[in-house]
Amino acid sequence: MSEKLKPCPFCGGKARIHRWSIPNEENCAQVRCESITCGACACEVSECMTQNEVDEIAIAAWNRRAES
Repeated sequence: MSEKLKPCPFCGGKARIHRWSIPNEENCAQVRCESITCGACACEVSECMTQNEVDEIAIAAWNRRAES
């Protein structure tokens, strides 16, 4: 994983990546704000990618920001 997680775009809280897999089916990753009151998340699930690739997609989705 080469990209660092940006703070939550809604509350500024710290983000964390959560990983899991379903054996012989798919790898999953979710980036979620750690603030209990916020709960913002970005998720990516894919059965044809490695866990590292799924992580990168979830991180890119989380770090993407709308242009001003």
